Amino acid sequence: MRHVILATLTATLLGVTATASAGPPSSVDVQVMTQNQYVGANLFPLIPAIQSGNPDVVNSALVSVISTISANRTVDRVNALSSEILARKPDLVGIQEAWLIWCEPIGAPPCTNPEFRGAWGDHLAQTQFLLAGEYTQAAYIENFEFGYPFRDSQGNEGFAYVLDRDAVFVRNGIPYSLPVPGADYPCDVPFTSGSSCTFNVNTPLDFNGDGTADAYILHGFMVVDATIGGKPYRFVNTHLENGYVDGFPGVIQSAQALQIVQAAAGTPDGRRLILVGDMNSDPSDAVDPMSQIPATPYMLFAGAGLFDVWLHRPGDVAGLTCCQAEDLVNRTTMLTRRIDLIFTREEPRKVKDARLIGEVAADRLGPPGRSLWPTDHASVAAGIGF
Repeated sequence: MRHVILATLTATLLGVTATASAGPPSSVDVQVMTQNQYVGANLFPLIPAIQSGNPDVVNSALVSVISTISANRTVDRVNALSSEILARKPDLVGIQEAWLIWCEPIGAPPCTNPEFRGAWGDHLAQTQFLLAGEYTQAAYIENFEFGYPFRDSQGNEGFAYVLDRDAVFVRNGIPYSLPVPGADYPCDVPFTSGSSCTFNVNTPLDFNGDGTADAYILHGFMVVDATIGGKPYRFVNTHLENGYVDGFPGVIQSAQALQIVQAAAGTPDGRRLILVGDMNSDPSDAVDPMSQIPATPYMLFAGAGLFDVWLHRPGDVAGLTCCQAEDLVNRTTMLTRRIDLIFTREEPRKVKDARLIGEVAADRLGPPGRSLWPTDHASVAAGIGF
């Protein structure tokens, strides 16, 4: 069935090409930003641990993840990331990986164990609180969620739970509205709240080893319409699945990109489209030779006529955004890929002050505690004139 869905998506969407129209010169710029907040640890080792069926292996992997998140100063990191937004003052912000992580005790609580207690928190609620005087959360979506029991070194048991969310923030004073999924733009699986859509194709998880999916790593996208300087915009924020270069089937993230192309094609002609997000797709990434869709997300966006804003900035700067070490303590930056991207449907007349944020050593957190990068990605911001 999934092959049928992908074949249909490919046949339908590869024929859709967004038209580029720069329009009359305008002195008004729109300022946008994309920011991946990062959970604070690599969650993927949990998958083979659970598939092993060995409770001790699972517990070891889960405790390692929780301990790493706890050590990574989540509250301080989210404070720093929110400060980046407040300093830049973009009109529209797309945020990915704003996690909710909590612990429920089973008997004697491990949740307050000093080794773990720094892990628990609500990144999105903290971001909302810190931005409240300047920004409004216009849309959000819940993606991947996971919960599993664990025990600490004293044998106390608890239940650790994580929920991944993405969001769009709009600077206060900017009028905005939420398009209706399935009506104002194509969407087969609308999210239960606001103008968000869950992708049709997501990564299956086979925990039982029986060849069937027990769960999915869900992702999706949000759509917000806003009027800035008297001009209408449609702002789309997304986080695509990891791809072929990360060891995942490339067809999944490419199918998700095709769905974005389809949704973008429904943007009214008079409304300028801006797409931002963690695309997990670098312009130089190889195509998965086994994929039914013979193109990466970056290729699909470019092939649909979307403009990569970074390439319209003055100068020749690589713009690498991913990724720092899992524990964020590396002294020298480890950014080697450009996967946090900004696209437009209409060709930019000018791009002003397009830059990375959080990519230099001076952006690392100060004491007390370890000096950490605020996230494993660099944020990207740009002022765009049409």
